Amino acid sequence: MTNAQLADSAVQTENIANETILSEDIKDGEIATNDIASGGNDKVLVTDNAGTVAWVDKSSFAAIADQVTITGAGTTADPFKVEDLSIVTGKLADGAVTTVKLADGAVTTAKL
Repeated sequence: MTNAQLADSAVQTENIANETILSEDIKDGEIATNDIASGGNDKVLVTDNAGTVAWVDKSSFAAIADQVTITGAGTTADPFKVEDLSIVTGKLADGAVTTVKLADGAVTTAKL
């Protein structure tokens, strides 16, 4: 049987064996937010340093925004924002600023 021989909507959920639809079978952009099961009220999807996805309570982000250098509630309406001039030398790791990260003309003779 070929795809051309299948009628529209001929393949239904009950015709698909469990665990046979893989990531590569899903067209990009086809999974919408309403397709993702909720982790519960006020939960946020995060990944750890190994890339493992988990739901965490959004209150665990409260300490991130000190409302001086980082403002916002972390919501769509009020996203986190690093305030201008908030990143100072002490917050930069050695080697963190590289040539490609500098705007053209940002380093002048007076700054050397």
